[in-house]
Amino acid sequence: MTWDPEDAGVREAAAALEPTPLQVAQIQATVVARVERESVPLLDEWLGLFQQRPLAHGGLALVGALALLLTTPLGSLLWAIVRAGAA
Repeated sequence: MTWDPEDAGVREAAAALEPTPLQVAQIQATVVARVERESVPLLDEWLGLFQQRPLAHGGLALVGALALLLTTPLGSLLWAIVRAGAA
């Protein structure tokens, strides 16, 4: 079997790999609409974890809270306040 660049199947496959600007816009609009429709706030995600397995996911929540505290300016500010109070 030889490859024929004029084959309709080959042209359709190539067109699928290189969408037109209109197709790109339609794809983007579809993705954005779906993300907005299925968007769930982060707090709801965490509360959902607690409802499923409170003990197991409580550890995850603690680790996540510690990571946020240690890697944000808020953590640095709180550490400075604790150090100033201890001195």
